[in-house]
Amino acid sequence: MKLGLGIDTGGTFTDGVIYDYTTKQVISSVKSPTTIGDLNICINNVLNHIKDEYIEQIQVVSLSTTLVTNAAVEGKGSKGKLVFIGCKQSDIMKLGSEYGLPPASDIIFVDGEVSMHGKEIKQPDWEQFLNQINDCRKQVDSFAIVQVWGTINPVFEVQAKDMINKVCDKPVICGHELSSTLNYLRRGVSALLNVRLIPIFNHFLDAVKLNLIKKGINAPLLIVRCDGSVMTEEYARSKPVDTILSGPAASIAGGLILSGKKEAIIIDMGGTTTDLGIVDDGTIQLIEEGATIGNHKTATPSIDMITRGIGGDSEIIRQSDYTLKIGPKRVEPICLLASKHPEIITELKSLFSKCKQHVKNIGVFYYLIGDKPHNQIVTYLKDGPKDVLSICENCDISIYNNDLDYLVSEGIIMKCAITPTDVAHFQDKFTKWDVTAAKLIIELFCKQYGINTEQLLSEVSRQVGINLYKMIVEKIYDQLGDNIITDDLLTVAFDGNHTILDCNFTCHYPIVGLGAPSYLYLPDIAKKLKTICINPEFASVANALGAIAGEIRIAEKAEITTIYDNNIFIGYHVQSSNGVELFEVFEDARKYVYETLTKVTKEALAKRGASQGDIEIKENDHSVKSPYHQNDDEEEFLFRFVNFEAIGRCEIVKSGIIKK
Repeated sequence: MKLGLGIDTGGTFTDGVIYDYTTKQVISSVKSPTTIGDLNICINNVLNHIKDEYIEQIQVVSLSTTLVTNAAVEGKGSKGKLVFIGCKQSDIMKLGSEYGLPPASDIIFVDGEVSMHGKEIKQPDWEQFLNQINDCRKQVDSFAIVQVWGTINPVFEVQAKDMINKVCDKPVICGHELSSTLNYLRRGVSALLNVRLIPIFNHFLDAVKLNLIKKGINAPLLIVRCDGSVMTEEYARSKPVDTILSGPAASIAGGLILSGKKEAIIIDMGGTTTDLGIVDDGTIQLIEEGATIGNHKTATPSIDMITRGIGGDSEIIRQSDYTLKIGPKRVEPICLLASKHPEIITELKSLFSKCKQHVKNIGVFYYLIGDKPHNQIVTYLKDGPKDVLSICENCDISIYNNDLDYLVSEGIIMKCAITPTDVAHFQDKFTKWDVTAAKLIIELFCKQYGINTEQLLSEVSRQVGINLYKMIVEKIYDQLGDNIITDDLLTVAFDGNHTILDCNFTCHYPIVGLGAPSYLYLPDIAKKLKTICINPEFASVANALGAIAGEIRIAEKAEITTIYDNNIFIGYHVQSSNGVELFEVFEDARKYVYETLTKVTKEALAKRGASQGDIEIKENDHSVKSPYHQNDDEEEFLFRFVNFEAIGRCEIVKSGIIKK
């Protein structure tokens, strides 16, 4: 058998699948809680569940990870220095913070200039540039170089990189090596993030490879990119920014494979968040301008998806107006806590027996996941999980004190409270953990707030359902560029019981539900939208499947435009990743585009690990004809503007990565 191992590390679980490339079937899967402090632990837990009979047959491993996304949001990484060529310092002072760039005082500005057609206008002062590099090279770990119009002609980026490499051996990346977008501010963000994240990412890959080898798995390692495709370890090591949103992208790719549909709305409902993406004609929709991560507006194309803080582990809160709110904060379900610490059952029974109505939820437990010296709460929790009333009494603090929330946000303690997962256990719809604890926490919650059980269960189901329903409708209307849908209108449509207005939406795409909680909620939502819901087998590990059963995919673009000078025809301007060319005859320009796109797409596939692949070139003609002529003769066009896109793709099993 030709087997592949796919691993995905999510916010709540780390999943693994063994995939048979011959039968195109999942033959084994595993879920293990993600260990945020050390991802190696949860990856090893997955590896330890693999049967020995499969180990020696694993020929490739593919990994999707939240590491880069989290590091970018948290501002982690080495010290990088950004170099802008042909950029005005005043532009950065005005717009830099909006894009997530460092202050202008932390950036090296070089005064070279290239025109929008790639023509060199002004050579940089290279002597001054070298002086600036020498002044800072001992204080920084890497360099990122971005030139205005650098995707048209990166001549100065290349020269600057060569000069830095001659005076020091630190990593250097150019903007044109990462993205073809014209927005140099976004390219600057991507390039700087990339060099800052290289050490963190490579350290993680080294650790994963070491763990694989210890387990007896000596196979090529692939990484999922932000568009759902994969790349080789060698390629990924120099371009970690390409793995932003790697996990959600793998999930959408897995849903596409499991559903067998070419058009679908794919929803991955996990413990922490719910992700939604739309698939058209078998292709995941992308945000071409670049992903936004935290306050960083990158130039890295990523899947077009929305994420909401609603999941199986979202905290259920009784608000001051007596309504329920679910999420966006994640807590550990009480049923999961009890499965690890059965002693809390006694505490839950005690809390129930002496429960009085209280505005703050008393059915809350905390336990240690980190350390903070000289902190009385941390000291008290060293013996194991404790309920909030016990903590307050023994540490002499009020239940309204913010110290507990502060320690949770710092990653020192874990909060455990009532969640939709507990509700599912109460209803016997999902019983992986302690059902008794789930029933006790729900009875305690209802007694404390003076509501009946059926009322709570119904409202939780409604709140989760309406959140998911709104995600779907809002995303579809966002695709149409419409902003006419209001929150109140969506509520009316979801409830469907207004006495005067009958409002509903019809969705023509099937809904594909992924993640453990999805089958509990999505079928009812699909009915409201008059479509079908597909909950495929192995839906709970779709992200790991997407990692290993995906493909290497690349998109290359080019365009042809007519060039005039004082109303005199000059020729046809061709812009591609190969630079700028000028042709007198349109068909010559078109032929050059097809040859160039085929060549660069093959080269790009090879860089990401595919020795072969299928290439399709799409042509979109926006040319303007003279209103006085109806034929297709070239001279009858007032202006030619034609876009081309080459899509190269290759399945992992056919790429040459798996050795025969």
